[in-house]
Amino acid sequence: AAGAAAAAGLGLDAVEAEAAAVSKNVRSLGVSFSSCTKPGEGKQQERMAEDEMEVGLGIHGEPGFKKMKLAPADDIAKLIAESLLKTVDSGADLAVMVGNLGSVPPMEMSLMTNSLLKHMKAKFLVGPASLMTSLDMNGIQVSLLQLSEGMEQRLLAPTAARAWPAAVTPSEPTLMPMPLKAPPAPEANPVRDEAIEATIRKACEALIAATSELNELDGKVGDGDCGSTMKQGAEMVLALLPEVSTSNPKALLTSMGGKLDKLGGSSGVLLSIMFTTMAGIIEADAKWSREALGPAFAEGVATIMRVGGAQPGMRTMIDVLQPVAEAVTSGTAGAEIAKLAQEKADATAQIKATNFGRSQYLNEESLAGFKDPGCVAAAIVLAALAC
Repeated sequence: AAGAAAAAGLGLDAVEAEAAAVSKNVRSLGVSFSSCTKPGEGKQQERMAEDEMEVGLGIHGEPGFKKMKLAPADDIAKLIAESLLKTVDSGADLAVMVGNLGSVPPMEMSLMTNSLLKHMKAKFLVGPASLMTSLDMNGIQVSLLQLSEGMEQRLLAPTAARAWPAAVTPSEPTLMPMPLKAPPAPEANPVRDEAIEATIRKACEALIAATSELNELDGKVGDGDCGSTMKQGAEMVLALLPEVSTSNPKALLTSMGGKLDKLGGSSGVLLSIMFTTMAGIIEADAKWSREALGPAFAEGVATIMRVGGAQPGMRTMIDVLQPVAEAVTSGTAGAEIAKLAQEKADATAQIKATNFGRSQYLNEESLAGFKDPGCVAAAIVLAALAC
């Protein structure tokens, strides 16, 4: 308010008066799960138990007026809102500022803000953001400003202060209808191909058997769930086999593309894109053959490279899929394709730096000697399909 008043050309006395008016009408309350670590003192013994939170503590680490048992976000928001609303006039226009006291993750700040807005009607919202922090304190501070004449104009005034988020009018997100292409109707009498199903089943079972290996490897270079994700995808495909005409490549690939977009993580989306692209290229009456599948596979891989942005050498499945796609279209024998896939997967252990995918945040020491789990999974599937 003071800055906006000064920028508007008001004299010092008027600027001081506006700042004082805002200060008089602001009410704040903080809640935290921890105190802060003071510079030079190291981590002191926490004054709160693991199942406690402190209400009303100060930003300099001063103790709050009471401790309470930990509560869900909505209960905390209700406590803060009810406490602050008692101090303002009923029906007054309010601006709410939600500040991160130091170490609350952005997602949790968003959840808390959403809960707060359920319990107080705000004309304007500032934050959530790190506005007045208390070093590493794991808590939030909510400030309520009862708006009076002229304050709204000052609050909305433009500023070059980079740390100040613009005040916005809170609103419910609008749900827009999105017409989607209807999924293929279930086949009443699917035409099965036992040989094709046996090959796919072999690949899926090999992937499921590698769950622990892939999770362990992903724990070294990622979030440790690659094996579990691949297992889930394999189980989806296995469950699909009795429901679709496995004798028809287009029908099966279409169904796989539609099913795998429900798989968690980026792998599910990208595999769905690949199989859907392949299904769009293959003719409706095509048979299972390299002539039909090779170009479709190559285009499917090219599409996920274009959509996802990965290129060979970035420690992603593309390190295996792209050279294998070239080998398939060039007529390379199945055993050689399986060998190539394994070699490319093994080679990712020598890629010590990347700016893409799950490994981009790791240093050379963390990556060196560890294969990319996505590439290992791709090699396992290709080995089962090629042999």
